[in-house]
Amino acid sequence: MALTPAFARDARPGEIILEQCGDKLKRVKATGFANIELSVDMTPHNVVRIASLTKQFTATAILTLMEDGRLSLDDLLSQYIEDTPPYWRAITIRQLLSHTSGLTADMTPVFRRLHDEFTPEELVRLFETLPLASSPGSKWRYSNLNYWILGLIIKAASGKPFSVYVNERVLQPARLGETRYGDQRDIILGRSAGYEIDSEGNNMNARLFSTSIGYAAGGFVSTPLEIVRWYEALSNGEILAVETINLALTPVKTNDGISTDYGLGWYITRADQSAVAHHGGSTIGFTSYIYWTPEPFAFVGIFRNWSDAEGEPTGLAYDAFVGMKCM
Repeated sequence: MALTPAFARDARPGEIILEQCGDKLKRVKATGFANIELSVDMTPHNVVRIASLTKQFTATAILTLMEDGRLSLDDLLSQYIEDTPPYWRAITIRQLLSHTSGLTADMTPVFRRLHDEFTPEELVRLFETLPLASSPGSKWRYSNLNYWILGLIIKAASGKPFSVYVNERVLQPARLGETRYGDQRDIILGRSAGYEIDSEGNNMNARLFSTSIGYAAGGFVSTPLEIVRWYEALSNGEILAVETINLALTPVKTNDGISTDYGLGWYITRADQSAVAHHGGSTIGFTSYIYWTPEPFAFVGIFRNWSDAEGEPTGLAYDAFVGMKCM
């Protein structure tokens, strides 16, 4: 069907809001379009790019390797990656997971080459000449570079490429059939188009960029319903032991004993004496935010196939989580 200019201007990209307490899905709200040009409604089954929500799969993969005795969180990254810069050699896996490594958050080397295809090794090498922003363990600083390096550590410790290991050890046990590394060239049924909304509210198709940049920090796609299933699997002990989950949801401290409010892959806050984990995902054309607590199980997720100047729907997700009153 041909869309009128007015429809193309006024139609909105999609948004999914999911709320679950225990084993009961309390709310599923779907609005807008998965594809405006084809007039396809958004549903919880549509595949969306989850950006930095990928980090939780990467963190879990590292923790499975820890449980299996194939690495220690206090191992140095130089034990797994050859020819690392001298100033990287004191960085531990725990510091990479918790963003306390001191590695730079400057993504300029990537932003200069958004359309280039990189191997994971090439991606990391873009940053080898940049100095540390702080000494390892001294400060918290969110950086995708931490998780790109963790992807290489997973490869070295498991003997398998990052995406293969995560699929076999994390996704399959959780019975996640729609969650995967989201190469733009692949045919993925139900994939949502991505949109950008400018300051005047106009819709535009999202700019193209190389999906190789996402890798272990932001390269996955999934469906909103599968993300709920993912957090059920974590809460039920299907992937990691309860003790390991508790470790991941304990805020890491810097060398001087200051809490970072970030664990091993999640931001951590407190509510009614329980640890509440949360995280967002943001990329060109997609944004999301989730809140989650394993016991009792409570989850809120908001997923959008659009991005704008406001960024991730953090406040909306928080208000929905607090408003559920199921803790």
